[in-house]
Amino acid sequence: MSRPEHDIVTLFSLQDTAIFARLVLDDEYQAYADIRLFLNDKIRIIKETHPFHCLIPQEWPEHEDVDDIVKKSSRQFIYVSTSVKYIESIRHRPEERIAIVRNLRPAQGAMPFAELDVLYTHILHL
Repeated sequence: MSRPEHDIVTLFSLQDTAIFARLVLDDEYQAYADIRLFLNDKIRIIKETHPFHCLIPQEWPEHEDVDDIVKKSSRQFIYVSTSVKYIESIRHRPEERIAIVRNLRPAQGAMPFAELDVLYTHILHL
């Protein structure tokens, strides 16, 4: 849990509280479920709108594809969001791109966010 920043807390306390909601991201929060929902929705959109959508197999992606990406996210939406942007590239086949994301591996003795680091490193070296 992060500590509240005084300036931010003060700003929100001065606003109309009807438009704000407090969401505590503790161990009870089901981040993986939300991430899976987000990823599945983005994949559905890719399958419907991607320039190569006619070439994408109906059964794509496999459950393992989604499971691996959700697990690699470490409960962080930034990982899945970045992965989706990489996968949905209009110049590439989404099936090939998702396979690349699945096969990226961080170095041994991984640090926090190692999966995100290796994803960014791959993208920046293109």
